[in-house]
Amino acid sequence: MITRIAIGLDGSQLSEKALPFVSQLAKSLKAKVLLLQICLWPEDYNGDIYKDQESGILPLDYLKKVKAELTDPQKSYGLSPDDVEVKVAYRKSTYELGDLARSEGADLLVMTTHGRSGLSLLVMGSIATGVLKHTTMPVFMIQPDVKTSEANPPQATPAFSQAPVMVTLDGSVAAEASLVPAAQLSSQLNVPLYLVQVVTPLSPVVIATMSMGYGYAAYDEEKEIRNLRDEAATYLKQVKGNLHASYPLLQVEGVVLVGDPATEITEYSRKLHPMCLAMATHARSELGQFFLGSVAEQVVRDTHLPVFLTRIPKGYQGFRRSAADGKTPVTTH
Repeated sequence: MITRIAIGLDGSQLSEKALPFVSQLAKSLKAKVLLLQICLWPEDYNGDIYKDQESGILPLDYLKKVKAELTDPQKSYGLSPDDVEVKVAYRKSTYELGDLARSEGADLLVMTTHGRSGLSLLVMGSIATGVLKHTTMPVFMIQPDVKTSEANPPQATPAFSQAPVMVTLDGSVAAEASLVPAAQLSSQLNVPLYLVQVVTPLSPVVIATMSMGYGYAAYDEEKEIRNLRDEAATYLKQVKGNLHASYPLLQVEGVVLVGDPATEITEYSRKLHPMCLAMATHARSELGQFFLGSVAEQVVRDTHLPVFLTRIPKGYQGFRRSAADGKTPVTTH
């Protein structure tokens, strides 16, 4: 059960872009909020070395200021002082943010990607990547729209009481690592969980190239699409059954799409209006398709949806096996 949500802040206005999402999520889950900031050694609590260049104040004072905003009755956040806690920690690396959140009793962590280009900062080795690599805690990545204007308003986040959770799967065991956190979130919010898998038939060019060397039969695209659809539908039905064994009251829907993964996921998310898009990091199909890579980057860039990421545990054998063994990809309180 999610009872405590941590948000990583660094004194910048961009990092604060996740605050509306966090406050709304906390109220919907009836969870506490933990404002976290990591400062690097040396440990000089009183020195100006720790004054943030943008906010101009010491980290603890900064977090107290953010708490005052969140709990101000005149603001729209709607949180009480008892709902919000602050924590400044002095560490050797900001990568320890996930471990710090865990040690403080948080069930999930929220960060921004600083909005430069979707999830490319994650892929290119940013702080966010380091945090993901060093924690088993599920992480919400929020992409702030830094180009927002009156003529180009940001995409509105639907009310959590109405919006479903959307999970992208590719048929691989690794991608299933996102199922438990997503199912827990959906169950606690009492919203549907949508399992979405995109199948992509081989292009005629690839088939022609393959047939030259190996004597493949004439390519029947319609037949292949039917086979791919049937295979994906069968897989999603199995996943749905496995989920119902652990979450009997959860409404689960399976959706099979055909085409380019990023395009289809983006278009479907615009129709579905989910509260978030759940993915497993390093999940790939047999053809080597990364869901935390070009597909995820394009999806986030086009939809601006919060992305709920779960790192695949070492030795993970899939949702069904983990559920049977009484294990989950994450540890919750």
